Amino acid sequence: MYQKFEGLENKLIEDKYLNREKRWISVHKNKKPDIQSLVIFLLALKDNKYFLPGKDTEVKKFFDTRYSISIGQNFEENKREKHEGKWQWKFSNYPF
Repeated sequence: MYQKFEGLENKLIEDKYLNREKRWISVHKNKKPDIQSLVIFLLALKDNKYFLPGKDTEVKKFFDTRYSISIGQNFEENKREKHEGKWQWKFSNYPF
């Protein structure tokens, strides 16, 4: 599964969400970090069983560190509900 995840990261680099150093570089038109896209990506990973259930806090910490960005409260269940299912069009060409 980790090799598959690395392939997804390579695709994120190709699509300019991540840089080669694994820093989240995607930004909105207003130059603020595009955390929404990261949350949608994490929801795709969650829906595709990349995480054990009930590990949201650990997942957030892992990606905060791995991608050098603060997700903050954006990955809390009540805030991410509005993004449910969006990954199917935003990351439709990703091999989850």
